[in-house]
Amino acid sequence: MSLKDNFLKEVHIGTHVELMVGSKEMTGEVISLDTSTVKLKLKNSKTPTIALDLIAYYEVSENNESIENNIALSEIIQEETIEKATQNFFNNIPFDFNSIESHGLIFNTYFWQNDIKHLSITPIIKEKLEKMDSSNSLFNQINRLISKLNYCSKVNEFELKFGRIQPIMYEMENLCQEYNEDFLYELLAIMLINISTTYKEFFGRVCTNRVIRLGDAVICYNKNRYEEMSYYCSEFFLNVKLTESNFDNLLFVLPYLLKNRYTKVIGDKQKEIKLLSKEKEIAFATVYNNAKATITFKLNSNNEEISTYDTEKYNQENKIISKVILEEFHAKIKKLIYDEKFSQAYNLVEKKFKEDPENKEISELLQYIGRVKSNYNKFKNLPSDNSHYAKALREWHIYENINSAKKNFLLSIDKKENRFFSAIMDYVEFIMHSDGEKTAVETLISYKDSIHTLDSDSRIKYFEKLYSLYLKGKNYDNLLQCLNSLKILYSNKLKKINSNKNTTNKFKSKVGGTIFRIAQCQYAQGKYQQSIITAKEAITYEYNLRSCVNQIVSSYLSLNSYEAARESVREYLSQDYNLIALFEKIDSLEEAYNTNGTTELTKNSLLNVYDLLGFDNEFVNYYEKNCNYEGISEERKILKNFSEDDLNKIEKEIKFASKSKPKDRADYYLTAACIERAISDKSEKYYGFISNSMLYQGHLLLANKEFDSAKSFYLTAISMSLMSSTSNVLRIEEDAICGYLYCSLKKSKTQMVGENIKFDNEIMILIPSIIELISKEEEITKDIIKLLHVSRLLKIFFDKNKAQSICTHLLDIIKKYLNHENVDEKLWVKIGERYKEAENLFKKWYSEVQLNKNFENDIDSEAYEVSKGLLVTSLDIKYINNYLTCCKDIREYMEYTDFDNKIKILNQGMNEINSLISIGHKNSTLFFENYLSKVIDTTINNLKNIISKTSEDYKPELCIDVPVTSIPIDRGHVSLSVTISNLENKATARNLSLSVRDLEEKELYRKNVTNNNLKGGSSTSELVKIPTVGNDAFTVNIILHYIDDENESYSLEKQISISTNTEDFKIIKNPYITGKPVENDEMFFGRDTLVEKLSNSLNDDRIRCVIIYGQKRTGKSSVFNHLKKRLIKRFIVLNFSVGSDITSENNFYKSVQNEFIDYLEDNNYEDSIIEYFETFKFSDFIDFEKFISKINRFAIEKEKKELLLMIDEFTHIYTYIKNPNYDINENFMDKWKAMIEKNLFKSALIGQDFMLDFIQEYANQFQVTNPIYVSYLERKDAIDLVTKPIAFSNGESRFLEKSEEMIVDWFNGQPFYLQSYCNELVDYINENQKQNFVTIAIAKKVKDVFLSKKELDFFDNLVRKDENIFFNVLLKIAQSSDSLGEKVKLKRLNLSKEEEQALEKLVTRGVINYIKSEQKCSIKIPFFHEWLRCH
Repeated sequence: MSLKDNFLKEVHIGTHVELMVGSKEMTGEVISLDTSTVKLKLKNSKTPTIALDLIAYYEVSENNESIENNIALSEIIQEETIEKATQNFFNNIPFDFNSIESHGLIFNTYFWQNDIKHLSITPIIKEKLEKMDSSNSLFNQINRLISKLNYCSKVNEFELKFGRIQPIMYEMENLCQEYNEDFLYELLAIMLINISTTYKEFFGRVCTNRVIRLGDAVICYNKNRYEEMSYYCSEFFLNVKLTESNFDNLLFVLPYLLKNRYTKVIGDKQKEIKLLSKEKEIAFATVYNNAKATITFKLNSNNEEISTYDTEKYNQENKIISKVILEEFHAKIKKLIYDEKFSQAYNLVEKKFKEDPENKEISELLQYIGRVKSNYNKFKNLPSDNSHYAKALREWHIYENINSAKKNFLLSIDKKENRFFSAIMDYVEFIMHSDGEKTAVETLISYKDSIHTLDSDSRIKYFEKLYSLYLKGKNYDNLLQCLNSLKILYSNKLKKINSNKNTTNKFKSKVGGTIFRIAQCQYAQGKYQQSIITAKEAITYEYNLRSCVNQIVSSYLSLNSYEAARESVREYLSQDYNLIALFEKIDSLEEAYNTNGTTELTKNSLLNVYDLLGFDNEFVNYYEKNCNYEGISEERKILKNFSEDDLNKIEKEIKFASKSKPKDRADYYLTAACIERAISDKSEKYYGFISNSMLYQGHLLLANKEFDSAKSFYLTAISMSLMSSTSNVLRIEEDAICGYLYCSLKKSKTQMVGENIKFDNEIMILIPSIIELISKEEEITKDIIKLLHVSRLLKIFFDKNKAQSICTHLLDIIKKYLNHENVDEKLWVKIGERYKEAENLFKKWYSEVQLNKNFENDIDSEAYEVSKGLLVTSLDIKYINNYLTCCKDIREYMEYTDFDNKIKILNQGMNEINSLISIGHKNSTLFFENYLSKVIDTTINNLKNIISKTSEDYKPELCIDVPVTSIPIDRGHVSLSVTISNLENKATARNLSLSVRDLEEKELYRKNVTNNNLKGGSSTSELVKIPTVGNDAFTVNIILHYIDDENESYSLEKQISISTNTEDFKIIKNPYITGKPVENDEMFFGRDTLVEKLSNSLNDDRIRCVIIYGQKRTGKSSVFNHLKKRLIKRFIVLNFSVGSDITSENNFYKSVQNEFIDYLEDNNYEDSIIEYFETFKFSDFIDFEKFISKINRFAIEKEKKELLLMIDEFTHIYTYIKNPNYDINENFMDKWKAMIEKNLFKSALIGQDFMLDFIQEYANQFQVTNPIYVSYLERKDAIDLVTKPIAFSNGESRFLEKSEEMIVDWFNGQPFYLQSYCNELVDYINENQKQNFVTIAIAKKVKDVFLSKKELDFFDNLVRKDENIFFNVLLKIAQSSDSLGEKVKLKRLNLSKEEEQALEKLVTRGVINYIKSEQKCSIKIPFFHEWLRCH
């Protein structure tokens, strides 16, 4: 029998053993043991894991204690996963478990008889029932249920198929829910056990009561469903205290808990087990250890080592239990959500998600809770009563439960609750969202009969809602019917009101607005003549004149009656002078018709009033879109089911809102405009509200000195006010003109417009300042022209005051700009022509943008022409320039041929464009919203098409490689190194997963690839452990699944044959050194040239001192060790380090003394000479000079050598000089200079990376040639360091797939890191991999382990723990880069001045690479970069 077999036979957990591993002895207690490894607890508390194959000798200690007398639960209870359990866990245990085995899991009752046939109410139960209900009603109810149970027992009809038990169960469950008492649940559990059905199976929902948990566990045990039993038992024991009475159940289920990985419940019971009897404590430990000893521990947290059979079995079992757990978890979360405990629910799900991030259901649940929480805050003003209507709204808007919402809406309507009409309206809105417009219309029509009995206001709301739905569907026939109904309802309202003038005007406007909508509808149907008549009827109700005239003109134009159209304009021109602009439109359409036989006007489409006047309404639309509905409840905000009551409420708020707070007024007026539009479309009242909102928004922006944005709001306020005939139209236009002029002057107002100064007077005051500024800025002239374009009042003002000299002067400037001689009608027409020219220039630019689909053309010149026209402000020019910069950046993608750089630039361009959109919307202007947004939208579409095409052209193309197929068996498994590569210049492959199947399609392995996203030209490797199934050679299929950026799925398959009949693996002697200077010539790489150079310098009589410096751990001390070997024939070499013991000048001298005494002793000098130098005393520098002279006399002259001081860490001297707490001052460097000048000795110094600062400050004292910087190893030398020390005896490298180059790249040739990593690599191969070759997968596996072990102090040669500002800079670089070592633009880092200084120092230290010309930086060592990202 082998040593390994003997060890497994003799040694158990708790045994004390002495081991010999190689030449190393260790003694400790066994705390974990499986078929391949043993884990010891040593006296120093370390817990090494040792491979049994490495043990050369062992002996069981005589003082070994039995496990029964030496139980430490903290060691027994380990969270390990388990692959396979034995049939019987209780064999050969020195404890009587026969009774536990025989009865299995028991449902212990505390109140009721466990036998359902003999149930009765005991005095104790009766007392409890009476305490709960003194009326005895509960007692009678329970007594009746027991009688029914007894009858079921008597007739033997407990089974569900007889139908007797179900009513009893439901009634019992209701009592449990009502009283929530364990003894009632106990009775219910007895019933469930007797019908062999779990609570969830019977009632269709989850119950978390602990008694039911135990009952469910017993049911599952009886039905051999051990996995579910384990789950229910774990839930039970987590919620009860461990007692002597329930201990047997825990003991029985313990192996099942282990098998199914419920170790947490065992850990949670640790203290409670200690409180039980010693016998119970020993029994628990014994069962645990024996159960664990008979289970093979191969299944790790990533499921990497499951065999074929076990994988399928595990997946089947886990599917069942996962479903149970998930259903229970969902129910628990749902209850928390409905109890409004959102944070608690979120935290629970988030924890679950972190445990299983690939679980789609958990991920969706986490997102759902986030939405519900957000919904709850958004809809906190929803009705909270128990009506079906309130429930429907909550289920819809908060909980997103469509079925429940629909059910409650219908119940509210059917039962005709108090708010059943609101329920109908909201239900229709709900149907609109869930089923679409068509179903919403059908639903609303189905309730038409229900509204006949309602008041006229409700019927108006009904038809307005129906109208809005028909409008969306462009169902004009039904629209007409609906509008005619509304006309009748509004007309009846008007007839009944005689006294109140405001109310009369309101409903008169409603009737006029409805008639106007009828005219629009007729126009859309092609009934142009009827539309003309109806529009004229709307005018009789004093509806908005401009809208009606536009409707009439549009109808005539559709009939090609151009003269009739002109006559209509003339008819109403005296009432609205701005209608003159229609003549130009009519002329251009007639010309187009005569030339082409067609017009731009599309027939049979609803008229947009702005079209004919040249207004574009995207600016207004965006403004309205961002309405916060100030003053309106959350419920109505969301539903947008507004009424006249809402409008009245806001109008009251407007009355009380202070004029000194323009924001409040702007918000309230905007709310009123949006509500009015929802109720009555774009009525005159709407235009009054929106123009006021625009006015006050302009005032707000003016106060904030956002002048260009304010101008746009003032211009829009004027044009919108002209669409209204309300009494304050004049006031709006006057205030807007004055506000606009203040913006042009870039001056804030000192008083509200129009309050203290009359309009004409204020304009006269402002004109001189405007004229003065015009001479400096041409933009002011454009401002006045823009204002004249929309304002009839300003035209009237100039007509009236054109004789005034200052007005004449200003008009002369305008005439000159427009190239016109007189102030007449044609001057205003000229303004319109200039606008037309500006729009044509924009159209030309826009056309170029549309054609510039690949961004290959320069469109700057067209954009420049637009920026000179009337459409733009200074702010708009900035927007245009910003846009052009974005396009320029995007064009860079054409300079690259590889996918990653192309897509990176394109995505950055998309981000820049989106950023411009955000900035433009935040500081909105007419040009940005109405014009530039169109350009941007087209650009985004072009960009999306390029990105899509690029992704299509560069689809990922992957290949699989397995470099080693002859692999030794390790515990029944082989570890395949699988390398996955994406071809150069291909798109990133995403969501990579690997599976391995044998030729019978049995799955041996499945796992997501660690590097889940693989860029073009890169590769990743995985160690894949699969079972050998006892064969020396076998064939498997490796299948790779992945998707591209368009979510298209791919799979790739490779078949390989594996041979396990290979020569035995030989332990690799680990030659790598960590933390000590390298003395062995065979481990000294890449510094020979440097050593030669230093040696030659010191042998040169002209040179007295050499210096090397650099980061810690770059091999400087190793260089000195090898330099010393070359110099000892010519020099007496005294080498020492300036450490913590040399903190004074005297100590420095003594260090030289001590080193020289060591030299004398090593070279067998006479004792008298040694004694002489030992007793030499130093009181000052003169004594030291004498000491050196004595050395020359006794040794130098005798041996015919020179004295050479080799001093390490010399920069400490600089530190001590700077610190007053040390007894070394600046005079020391003067003394150093004197020693060099007197040729007392030569010196070779080592300094850290700030040595240059030392030399620069004391340049005269050093008198040294250029110091030599010791950097990292050259690439070839670094590769030699990695490969040669562990090469095969024939010189062949162990490294495959260029893994040695990858390792060198990780550490950028840094020798200390390379030695440390390679040391870890060899240990890993010896202890775990047992494979002769190193593949990429093995190298990466070791790197990941190495990465997880290291703390910041490992990198103290780069940055120290106390250098927080340095660390912050490095973190920013690491987090701002997409890949290791990537160069990051400095502007992306947003560094403070202090951080910029820290960056410069990190560059000087060699921690960071900095490319000044590109303004980019990167972390020099990719491994450190990765560590920063991980930590």
